[in-house]
Amino acid sequence: MQSKQVKGFTLIELLIVIGIIAILATVVILTLNPAELLRQARDSTRASDFSTLKSAISLYAADVSSPVFGTSSRLGAGTGWCFISITSGPAFQAGWPTSTASCNSRASSTLIGVVASTTEGAKRGVDGTGWIPINFNSISSGAPLSALPVDPVTPNTPGTNILSTSDDRYYVYLSDGVGGFEVNGVLESLKYASSSENDGGSHNTAANLLYEVGTDPGLDL
Repeated sequence: MQSKQVKGFTLIELLIVIGIIAILATVVILTLNPAELLRQARDSTRASDFSTLKSAISLYAADVSSPVFGTSSRLGAGTGWCFISITSGPAFQAGWPTSTASCNSRASSTLIGVVASTTEGAKRGVDGTGWIPINFNSISSGAPLSALPVDPVTPNTPGTNILSTSDDRYYVYLSDGVGGFEVNGVLESLKYASSSENDGGSHNTAANLLYEVGTDPGLDL
């Protein structure tokens, strides 16, 4: 009785299959672009954060009889300050003096100075001690958010040099002291680039492109 001979793959056939799989995998990776997808996911978070902040500040302005858009000890006369969603540290104090004129090009008008939170714990407070100096707890229905959002890749470590181009992922809050405000940030994906260009804000050029939301006319604080 003759036994059947099972024919396997030759080495050349296996190499051809492996080569085809490698080519297909490369095409899939180039098509999906995982790095760009991660950037898009972070930008989606930023857009959601800004929408939440705009709604919360607008609710505060409409609900509180005498709204204060910054505590007197932190905002002084109520205008001219740039509030940022990071913690101060040695490099912050050395590289970004409080008398800076334009909040590292994140503001349109001349400023008195820049304010950063002193601790990581205080940065996200909604009682006026957080990086946005508004007491959301004074809203009659309670604070609409449990913690202030911060950029997904913000340089949280005290001492990080926030003036370097790789560390520009932080949120900025600006106010005219009487109800007009702006929140801005940097988007990083190609998909969301048009959001920064067409948001109605004043920072809409390639050299200084920011995503801006708020109630200030022209978003040019």
